[in-house]
Amino acid sequence: MKKFVIPIIAAAILGVGVGLTAVVTNRANVATADNPGIEEVEVESGKYYLNGDVNSGLWIVVTPETISLKGDDIETPMREAILAMYKEDEPELVELNEEVMQRNLDQSKLLYCEEKPYYAHVVNLQNWRCVINVDRFNAPVENREDLLDSGAAFNYNDTTNTIHLALFGDFTLVK
Repeated sequence: MKKFVIPIIAAAILGVGVGLTAVVTNRANVATADNPGIEEVEVESGKYYLNGDVNSGLWIVVTPETISLKGDDIETPMREAILAMYKEDEPELVELNEEVMQRNLDQSKLLYCEEKPYYAHVVNLQNWRCVINVDRFNAPVENREDLLDSGAAFNYNDTTNTIHLALFGDFTLVK
């Protein structure tokens, strides 16, 4: 049974059903021709720091084309966040040994740390107006609208310039 639960928990940890950041260049706040019901949103370029604290050691870099998590030491806070999620979610179902931890670290780094193209749009969720879609596995992207079905999205508040990463929390743009 553990063989089935481990991927489910890994998916939950990475399950960013809605949670990173996005940047869309020229067509902000307009519906697209291919998807008339989708209102694109421009994500302001810059560095978004964990809890808005420039000394936090973690930040998200947003450019007009890509988004990625950076930091002084990515692995330590990532390990701590994964451990906290395991303790909180399903501690009795899966033993968090080094092999499981390493698999989760590798998947989290792939999702968060690689520079990825993104697509930001309005969804009007309860606490978040927008999401930023990215490709979970860094597959080639023909156009940003292909990212709508990628399975990885991060909450984005375009009013406060805040991106939410499920693993860590809120990152706020600091100018």
